Amino acid sequence: NATGNAIGADGKFKAKPLPKSTKPTVVPSKEMLDKIVMTKSREEAIAIFDTTDTNGNGFLSLAEIDKTIVTSFPKWNYKKPLMRAFKASDQDDTGYIERNEYFKFLRMVKYYTTLWELYDAGTDDEDEDRLKVKGLEHIAPYIGGIEDTDNDGGVGAVFEEMDANKGGVVLFEEFCEWMITNRPEYATVDHEEALPEKQVESDNATGNAIGADGKFKAKPLPKSTKPTVVPSKEMLDKIVMTKSREEAIAIFDTTDTNGNGFLSLAEIDKTIVTSFPKWNYKKPLMRAFKASDQDDTGYIERNEYFKFLRMVKYYTTLWELYDAGTDDEDEDRLKVKGLEHIAPYIGGIEDTDNDGGVGAVFEEMDANKGGVVLFEEFCEWMITNRPEYATVDHEEALPEKQVES
Repeated sequence: NATGNAIGADGKFKAKPLPKSTKPTVVPSKEMLDKIVMTKSREEAIAIFDTTDTNGNGFLSLAEIDKTIVTSFPKWNYKKPLMRAFKASDQDDTGYIERNEYFKFLRMVKYYTTLWELYDAGTDDEDEDRLKVKGLEHIAPYIGGIEDTDNDGGVGAVFEEMDANKGGVVLFEEFCEWMITNRPEYATVDHEEALPEKQVESDNATGNAIGADGKFKAKPLPKSTKPTVVPSKEMLDKIVMTKSREEAIAIFDTTDTNGNGFLSLAEIDKTIVTSFPKWNYKKPLMRAFKASDQDDTGYIERNEYFKFLRMVKYYTTLWELYDAGTDDEDEDRLKVKGLEHIAPYIGGIEDTDNDGGVGAVFEEMDANKGGVVLFEEFCEWMITNRPEYATVDHEEALPEKQVES
């Protein structure tokens, strides 16, 4: 039918079940979850649930769950581990988290977030969250028990084990299943040691150098990865920030512990998580990073930081609109139905098949003619055609994400 949802015999709304293929087949055991030390008690967690469950129906949608993470657990605000925890915790397959599932869900989020942070340290931005052999080698010392040899137990052999679908890269789902099977206790504890910096792909050993001024210069990001259409200074100046330039620079200086005047992507990420948790989304953060790195060093310098924060807010506003039009099976790809879903919020898109209709606008957005609109393509179309959309704070709630049916 139109939605695949129904009212159950108990009178409660029942969402269409998630496709079985999307639910994790290997999940952490109750024994492992019980070892996790939580910063909030079960009672405090349930109080957060009840505050969010404004209509008192006893369950939260994914969008509502996301709000509880952003406001109460900002350090866990990563989409992929959140989705994996959501699917693993939805015990009765309703597509919602019920009140009695919520505390287990939070433990799942913390568990998968710990795995995500390790996995992510082994990827690079060009991989789009795909772990390669070099990446596994980079994080192997933190996993433990992986030998630096070509024999069984070496990086290559473990990579082959992890790569269950033999696609030549390890997906986050595959990494989770291997870790849960072989290192189940890793994500049950808080790790004090800092994870390694993300690697940058390069044709030589590092591609980096010391500049004439004595400062470290990272290999420039490939030109193809830098946004070709970015918001103008006029648009960025319209954005109302919650922190002044002086407050932002103070955050920069606190993070720049060695005083060298620039921050790496990992350091930048920390400033977002701790000071701007509502903007903690990887894709808009990366787009802002690349658009703000004016001299192409691969770092954000002190004089670029406030502009960078404005860029982050701009791209986050676009991301929240874009994401509302996608579904989890799309893996952040916007389809025609998704654009139709968010078109009223974009404005000026007619409900017709003529020029100016959803289909015609979709064709414009889909610059590479791949049949889906990537976030990069969405950004470029919005900046060109609706540049002011992301300069203001929108009071109206965005629509719920759709479920394929």
